[in-house]
Amino acid sequence: MPIITTEDGEFEESVPYGSDWQSIAEYYPTLPVKFGCRNAECGVCAIRIIRGSEHLTKIGKKEEATLLRKGLTSDYRLACQCAINGNVCIGK
Repeated sequence: MPIITTEDGEFEESVPYGSDWQSIAEYYPTLPVKFGCRNAECGVCAIRIIRGSEHLTKIGKKEEATLLRKGLTSDYRLACQCAINGNVCIGK
């Protein structure tokens, strides 16, 4: 099972392959990810990927447009738009 960790070491949990961040956040309330619209529009759920971006599902056009509009660099993803298929480390 993939492992999600935070850069500061405060969170580390195993999750099933293909899990989406919203389900993980519901199961693990200490996961430091917030959600807003859940539709790739508001950018509230933007997370910085420290390691493991290759283990996330492919970025879509709507997500890419929102990240660009928010001025976020390529190491960010919208948690509402991607699932996890391997180990990932996120920043704050």
